[in-house]
Amino acid sequence: MVFCFTRSRFSILLVLLLVPFIANAQWELMESKASAIMSDIQFLEDGVHGWASGTASAGPIAMRFIFKTTDGGDSWEEFSCPFYVRAMDFVSPDSGWGVGQSGEIYRTVDGGENWTPQSSGTSRQLNGVTFINHLEGWACGGWESDPYLVLHTGDGGETWENQSFGSGYSCSGISFTDSLNGWISGYNATLDAHIHVTDDGGATWTSQTLPTEVLDGGIESIDFVNPLEGWAVTSSIYNNGYIMHTSDGGDSWAIQYTTGLHYHSVDARDADNAVVVGVAILSPSIERVFVTSDGGQSWSENTPPIWGYTEGPVYVDDDIWIASDETTILKSSDGGVSWDWSSRVPYWRTVNWVDSSVARAGSGSSAGTDSYGIISTDGGVSWEHDVSAPGGTQYSFFDEDTGWMLWEGAPATIWRTANGGDDWAESSFGTSSWIGGIFFTSPDSGWACGSSGTMRATIDGGQTWTGQNINTSNYAADLCFVDSKEGWVVGGYGGGGAFIRHTVDGGLNWTTQTPPVTNHLQHVFFLNNLEGWAAGLGGVVHRTDDGGATWQSVDGVPYTPKDILMVSSTTGWIAAGRDYEEGGRGYIYKTEDGGDSWNLEWTSPWPKQWIVSLALQDDNTIWGVGYHSTLLKRDFVLGIEDGVSDFETGMVSVSPNPFFGSATVTISLESAGFTRLDVFDLSGRIVQTLTEEQMDGGTHNFTLEADDLVPGVYMIKLSSGEQTTTARCVLIR
Repeated sequence: MVFCFTRSRFSILLVLLLVPFIANAQWELMESKASAIMSDIQFLEDGVHGWASGTASAGPIAMRFIFKTTDGGDSWEEFSCPFYVRAMDFVSPDSGWGVGQSGEIYRTVDGGENWTPQSSGTSRQLNGVTFINHLEGWACGGWESDPYLVLHTGDGGETWENQSFGSGYSCSGISFTDSLNGWISGYNATLDAHIHVTDDGGATWTSQTLPTEVLDGGIESIDFVNPLEGWAVTSSIYNNGYIMHTSDGGDSWAIQYTTGLHYHSVDARDADNAVVVGVAILSPSIERVFVTSDGGQSWSENTPPIWGYTEGPVYVDDDIWIASDETTILKSSDGGVSWDWSSRVPYWRTVNWVDSSVARAGSGSSAGTDSYGIISTDGGVSWEHDVSAPGGTQYSFFDEDTGWMLWEGAPATIWRTANGGDDWAESSFGTSSWIGGIFFTSPDSGWACGSSGTMRATIDGGQTWTGQNINTSNYAADLCFVDSKEGWVVGGYGGGGAFIRHTVDGGLNWTTQTPPVTNHLQHVFFLNNLEGWAAGLGGVVHRTDDGGATWQSVDGVPYTPKDILMVSSTTGWIAAGRDYEEGGRGYIYKTEDGGDSWNLEWTSPWPKQWIVSLALQDDNTIWGVGYHSTLLKRDFVLGIEDGVSDFETGMVSVSPNPFFGSATVTISLESAGFTRLDVFDLSGRIVQTLTEEQMDGGTHNFTLEADDLVPGVYMIKLSSGEQTTTARCVLIR
């Protein structure tokens, strides 16, 4: 799958409608697509026309979408929708209905691009809708109080008849095989399972007897293929998750399979073939797809590459489609064993540049299987699905061959590649604690931090890990090392609140440093062994210029920091975001005075659009990634105020640049003379001296090793006789 950096007409309209115009001219929006929580998916029998519905909301702001395909899922087009579509049903490529959260019923006659309201006569939540032709259909719902809510139309929805009855809490599933025979399912008045059947088009309904085991919960989904053959699935955290089957119209129901999961959805193609999707929301969070091809005598069990409240599934011939969070639409052509991504709009958790051309971005969750990655090999112009990578919440590459991916969670998993991502090997951190961050300073040396003050270290590239004591039980949120010995970890929550710990021996010993305020610290960044910044809740920002021996508060930002990146002693950026209850907007702020002041540079056009990772691409480009598949790019120029001298090209060159591992520094001398070649960080500290000797005129090569350097911008100063010049280079890991 190739992501093209285009935005739909609706996306542009949203920017104009939802927020005041804010000039984000310095940040180029490379990609941003609507990331919705999916609520339904449907295909016509032709396998060509399909629809999915979803919503993206945060606080007072909500966006509603219909996603439509007319080419069998090869591409999906998004359209604005005036209501929260809980369920929909199409009877032709043009004609369909949707029902909503507050009793809304809408009809479309142009395939979902436009919707016209119909009068339902209720404000109660509607959960399901089904039509047997262009005129006759039913909707069901409830969820607030008595009675069971059922509506019927015989004129395409021009009028709806209320067929509600009895004393029940809700109807979640609905299935009709013809104008007479139908079933509804859900929760009864005591919040136990119910299924009711009608043989007169809904005029009267009869309760069906269910197995005792399934009563503790509800029947969330039901599907019949003819008046006799059908399946139903339970949804509850209190029972073991059951798949039920009937071959007599529901006069008797039998449990065919126990999934052990909590919430389920079912679709049947015929009397032999049915598919169920189930999810467990309690630890461990997992998702499974269960498929039968023999009427339920046996069920195969497979794991899709996602985790969420999955909607669907739906059969199209031999294909199975499911839809989930982040506008995820998947297809399986082999009974759920393997899945192709038809649509995916991830929440990017990290971006990592291997060099100026190659970058990876990844998403993931505590479920582990909910992971997806993309790769660019042309400097970010285009991105493709990184099919060889398992995905994860954090990427970290040391050089073009060696890299790691973190599956955040409790327990967490780390994956390592030694051949540029062609193959990945999985390892354990050796702890059940939550691991949320990793940091490597060499192909062998790395650290990981997480809950309850957890710190783990490796000296074999992540194959094995040992514990380190950072002298706190509070959450360790972020860590940063400037070489293989010296580093910092920050965090907070609970107990004594914020903390900073420092090591100069690779973590064998950690000493306490004192932050100015106790707000939980989420991020830490050091340019070198002296200059560092820490940011946390409430927008607080602290700075040190003595390696953390003392910290002072500097000007903060209005919202919670999500990441911090400094490119010099004075210049840097903070990505921050509002709480979801306030709309979840994302912001990026820039400082040009070391954090004494921060100026707003970018505001997200959509709600729930935090930018959570900032990374250097080269010496004048940074990237930001976050929600709604957002990829941002910004060019910058470091000037004299950043400690960068003017330089002449030709006298000093660095290749490759950016570099990883090592780089070749080439100097051209006009004549013989005493020559000195120093490498400075942006604070002006000499970090390496490449040569200091008498040299002949001509061209000379030297090797700049990155072993003890932190990623960032460096200056190489050549002094030889009357010649003095400076060149800039960037180390990326």
